[in-house]
Amino acid sequence: MAEVKNAFIKSKMNKDLDARLLPSGEYREGINIQVSRSEGADVGALQNVRGNKLLLDFATLTSAPNLTTIGQFTDATNEVIYIFLTDYTPLSTNPNAFNPSAKNFVYSYNVNSNTATLLLQGAFLNFAKTNLIIGVNVLENFLFFTDNRNQPRKINITLAAPIAPSTIPTYYSTEEQISVAKYNPFEPIQLYKETGANTGIYETAMYDRTSQNLPNGDVNPYYAANYPGDPNYLNDKFVRFSYRFKFDDNEYSLIAPFTQPAFIPDQDGYFLNNITPSGNSKDENSAYRSTIVQFMENKVDNILLQIPLPSNANQLNDNYKVNEIEILYKESDEISIKVIDTINVQTADFASNTTDIVQYNYQARKPYKTLPNADLIRVYDKVPVKAFGQEIISNRVVYSNFQDKHTPPANIEYSVNASNKSTFNVLGTNETQWDTSITEYPMHTLKQNRNYQVGIVLSDKFGRTSSVILSSVTADDVTESGSVFKGSTYYHPYKTSVNNLPATWPGDSLKVLFTSEITGGGAGLYNGNKNSASYNPLGWYSYKIVVKQTEQDYYNVYLPGILNEDPGGLLDDPKDTVSYITLLNDNINKVPRDLSEVGPEQKQFRSSVQLFGRVTPDASTNTPTFNEQFYPGQSSDTVSTIGEQDDLLGAPGTTYSDIYQSKSNPLLARSTQGDFANPIGSDIHASGNYNILLGVYETSPTLSLLDIYWETSTTGLISNLNLAINTGNQNPTGFSPITYTQSEANGINSIITNDFWPLDLTDSPIPTSQVDINTIVDGTGTNRTGIIIIKTAAGATTPTGITYTHDSYVLQTSAYFFFNSDPNQNNFTFNFNVQDLGNASSTIIDYQANLINATPQITNCPSTIAVVPGTQNIYQFEGNNGSNTGGSYTSQGLVWSLTNNDPTSPVTINTSTGMLQDLTGTATGSFAGTVTLTDADGGSSNGALSTTCAINTTVGSEPANGAFANCNKLEGDLGAVSQGFYWVSNVSNAAQQTAAVDGLRQPISQLALDDNLAAPLNASVNVNQAACVKVGDTNPVITNKNNNIIYNGNQSESSLTQGTAYISVDFKLQQYLAPNFGMPVPGSLAPGGNWPEGPYVMWVAYLEYRANSNSSWVRATDIENNQIFFGGSQEANYKASTIGAGFPNIYSTPPTTPNQVGSSINKEGVIIKSNTSDPQRAGQFANSVSANDVMTVATQFYGANGNTDSLFGEANRTFVIGKDQGYEQSPNKHGDYRLIISYPWGEADYYNGFANKKEVTINLNNLNPSTSNVRCPDPTSVFYKSNRYNIVVKYGDFYYPKDYPTCSSSSPAFFEYVISPNGTASSALTLTGAAGSQGVFAKEWHCKYVTQFYTDSALSNKWTPNNQSAGLWHTYTPAQNLTKTGRDGTWNSWVEGPGQEINNTFPYTDQNRKWAAQFNATGEKLIRTAVPSSTGQ
Repeated sequence: MAEVKNAFIKSKMNKDLDARLLPSGEYREGINIQVSRSEGADVGALQNVRGNKLLLDFATLTSAPNLTTIGQFTDATNEVIYIFLTDYTPLSTNPNAFNPSAKNFVYSYNVNSNTATLLLQGAFLNFAKTNLIIGVNVLENFLFFTDNRNQPRKINITLAAPIAPSTIPTYYSTEEQISVAKYNPFEPIQLYKETGANTGIYETAMYDRTSQNLPNGDVNPYYAANYPGDPNYLNDKFVRFSYRFKFDDNEYSLIAPFTQPAFIPDQDGYFLNNITPSGNSKDENSAYRSTIVQFMENKVDNILLQIPLPSNANQLNDNYKVNEIEILYKESDEISIKVIDTINVQTADFASNTTDIVQYNYQARKPYKTLPNADLIRVYDKVPVKAFGQEIISNRVVYSNFQDKHTPPANIEYSVNASNKSTFNVLGTNETQWDTSITEYPMHTLKQNRNYQVGIVLSDKFGRTSSVILSSVTADDVTESGSVFKGSTYYHPYKTSVNNLPATWPGDSLKVLFTSEITGGGAGLYNGNKNSASYNPLGWYSYKIVVKQTEQDYYNVYLPGILNEDPGGLLDDPKDTVSYITLLNDNINKVPRDLSEVGPEQKQFRSSVQLFGRVTPDASTNTPTFNEQFYPGQSSDTVSTIGEQDDLLGAPGTTYSDIYQSKSNPLLARSTQGDFANPIGSDIHASGNYNILLGVYETSPTLSLLDIYWETSTTGLISNLNLAINTGNQNPTGFSPITYTQSEANGINSIITNDFWPLDLTDSPIPTSQVDINTIVDGTGTNRTGIIIIKTAAGATTPTGITYTHDSYVLQTSAYFFFNSDPNQNNFTFNFNVQDLGNASSTIIDYQANLINATPQITNCPSTIAVVPGTQNIYQFEGNNGSNTGGSYTSQGLVWSLTNNDPTSPVTINTSTGMLQDLTGTATGSFAGTVTLTDADGGSSNGALSTTCAINTTVGSEPANGAFANCNKLEGDLGAVSQGFYWVSNVSNAAQQTAAVDGLRQPISQLALDDNLAAPLNASVNVNQAACVKVGDTNPVITNKNNNIIYNGNQSESSLTQGTAYISVDFKLQQYLAPNFGMPVPGSLAPGGNWPEGPYVMWVAYLEYRANSNSSWVRATDIENNQIFFGGSQEANYKASTIGAGFPNIYSTPPTTPNQVGSSINKEGVIIKSNTSDPQRAGQFANSVSANDVMTVATQFYGANGNTDSLFGEANRTFVIGKDQGYEQSPNKHGDYRLIISYPWGEADYYNGFANKKEVTINLNNLNPSTSNVRCPDPTSVFYKSNRYNIVVKYGDFYYPKDYPTCSSSSPAFFEYVISPNGTASSALTLTGAAGSQGVFAKEWHCKYVTQFYTDSALSNKWTPNNQSAGLWHTYTPAQNLTKTGRDGTWNSWVEGPGQEINNTFPYTDQNRKWAAQFNATGEKLIRTAVPSSTGQ
């Protein structure tokens, strides 16, 4: 069939035309498509565009929640995506600000392996959300990127990746390591060194190793007989040295500044070998004869180059990624720069070098290669300061829209002087203040009679330099230390005889006097501290002194004498007006004749050479015997005529004794003396021998038309220079480090800084000072108040508790603050007026500080929330933003949010008010979630903080609070201890005694406790043996103790203020081994065949209540409004049979075997009486004690040895208090509770009646006993010795219980029971009847407090009895053997009915313990009817 194809080659969507008129190559509409651009047959075909899929969450990966991707680059070749991330948004008022706490990351993501690799991280990256990284490229294995905020960067992708198993990159961590522009070594090689380790003596690093003797004849201490270097290689060379770094990416740094020429002349520059009596030396004679000075050759043949490093040598590779150092060499008369050696940084020598100097031993060897021309003219890297665009073109990185240089300061205040080189000094750590040239370059000097213009060139750390900055000093000269300093241009005249001693002259040097600090201009000053908000790696870092000196080449004219008038006196020029010199050899060229316009017969020639006298023969005589320094001042002699002797003097054939080689008719030059009052030359000598002495003229220099400044070897750090500049300033320079800790949580009068003080120029504390706050301005320019400064005089104690020998200060709040959503309002600039009272000087110092955000607080975070169904306003959360509650700002900027674990839950939260809501009213059951409170208007990038509250909400019962909100268990103390347990909100009068318990707890004064629980919580007394009625234990200890239950340190949360709680007490007694008394036969044992009566222990117990601390303690009532009594009897034996009401108990039929009952029954026993103790036993207490308040726990002797020790008697009484949430009939009893339990007391009677009863505890329960009638335990009482009786107190939330002992399981939603479906007329009938058979459910876990039974676990279908007559009795038991429906839920009741014996073959458990209650026709238990089954009822 026909096939229609369309190729959309135009890639154009056209909706303007009718579909029938659509041209070929266009399409009507396309969604999620692209047009193929392949060169194959499918060109123009439509293709699906793949969708997006979340692969990685970088916020989770980095734990930085506010990250934004500011750049990405896809390397399609390697299928890797590079991602640039930051969480920092700079303020609009300071867009270039650095944030030391910013989180910045560079990741690579491999598409194939779905793995992300962290390549870079750290605040130093200085990323910002306002500067997107658009320029990103990968070239070979390097990642290049630029953001128009920082300088362009690059990293080696392979090296940047972390080394497994670590995932944290460590290779790149500083700006110097990642910048495209490389670190610029700004310091020249040093040519001085210490003579030995820590000698403090320094010498030049230039040595003569091949001369055996010094010029003065002494032995050369540096002579090396087997020196391997070339002794002559440097003889005729003026060589300068430098170095450069080679980095790990094979790139090179700029060339460091060169040294000055490494030159020391032979003979140290001295004319030696004197010849007497003429006074001339051979060297002088040789000089005027040859017109050159032969010893002006370099004697240096070994140089120990001291190469300065930016870090210690062993850290150079790690810190700056330097792999090699190239040693560079340049001769004065050559343009080329050569390499003499390469030092490998990654060697053992470097690893052990912990200094910032590496020494290279140059032994006068030839270079081995020449640098290319491109490196010679590379005075800076052509890397912009910042660039917006970047691209790779022909394997070259090209930048666009860039800033190529910094803006330097307009000028610098300095003045210039020239004088003798300073005495050697390397004191202190500030190298800018060192003076080394006199030792480093011992034969170098500054040329006299020259103009010097001195400039300053600033450089950043990467070699970007400023233009030459000249001094702004144009006013009067500055005098410093007796020297006159002028502006940037200085004329250095010839010395005069007044200020010159040639024999000791060390040479001259330029001096620069700075009078104010160097400021940064547009770039600012360098700050390399990544943890500082002022971090500025691109600021001006170093300085270099440069000099413009256009007066260049000149000659020294070495002459055989100088005459101060015409020889022979035949001419008209008087003495002191002209001078005559003989021109030989090279001097003819040094003082040339003007041959531009001469005739063929011309014998005399004009000349205009300017000559400055430097050495003259003795001018005071015509028979000179010495020569001396000549001081021309600013005057020069002008050569007027040059001619041969005969022609110039007009006496052909005449020989002159004072003209050198007069017989040869030499060329003479006649000069006009520049200063007639200071003529040069000796008098003429008429006849006889004339002593020819060396004279020296200096020609005037040629002038260069090149307007350039020459680099010097004077460089340094600007920071050091500024420090040195300030050394002369007497004003305070700053403060000691200030730690600013102001938080919005601070109240008024809070100290918000450490102690600080003003510093002088040496960073020492100023002894007496005065610091005042001029202004405090926030980032919006608004004046702020509320912070004051507190001064502590020297010798006094500061508010922080420290004493200093100088004045000190702290800042203190005087108002409340809160952290604003506008970060500018949290940034304060303090302007201080700082006075040094001792020096009467002052200055203004600014200090930047930031208000710290305090974490907001949810002040009523509940562990559980319970409401009735249909409630719309579930819970009102309350919180504050962390600011001090004394102020009025605690609610500023709060934002509430809710994360539901179940996304379908209708529960929400009002973001403004914090109201937890179910606006639909449909919520049912339980749900969990997290409420988050965020301050600062919930911002994600303005420093906002948040706090959370995990909630569990149940549409149901109200939970208990504080101490009762969780599962808790307290083990009572063992022994003769009376104990009180207090759940109170106020301790001041909580322990007040009531009439019911007064005599029981403190019968003697030694046991009295204070009414205040904050007072000592226990009192003890020892009872000596003589005080015991019965001889018993020696010095037994009696203790009266209170237990204050404090909830999480919050006393107010210890009382019950909401919900429904329970308090449960276990009274425990363990049997002990006893003799086997055999099987009793009725009537065989008096009286009446009794079983041996086992030991028993009794406790008097009260639970009391008061509404608040102003109320009196009364007997507590439970949620069914029953008064609470602990009275009852519990017994454990091996056959629980019919037990009568008498005492002792009568067994009708002895068991045939001792172990017939399940362990859960015989170990806890069963209830004998449910609401009263045995009267005979309770009678042991005073008459005021009711048997209803006495709990008796007994065990019974029976069985063979080894069996009876396993019996445990354990009575339980659990009472539910607080709010009646079942029937909603009883009054709420929220308030304070206390549980009082008296000293335990008991006896043991084996088998012979009461005659031999043995005390098993200390009996203090007589009313008001004295120590004379204390009944002490029998020494043979195992109970007292083994502490086999104690109590356990448990308490918690009744409707939200948790299991012991871990308290970790969640609260069940229902509890299961088994009930008898048919009711009876009495409890006795139902309890003695058949056990329950129908499974039912309830929300309560305790048999006593069940309100309603249901037939389903959802508690939605109410149970109805078979015979629906209201008020019938039904028996029920727990169906699950859980903690809350086992012992704690049954009082350890009887497993059958009253008077019934157990079935010896039935495996009884806690699930068989019976209760009975009356129920109505709808399955609701009638209030206050539940009773436990007991054997004695």
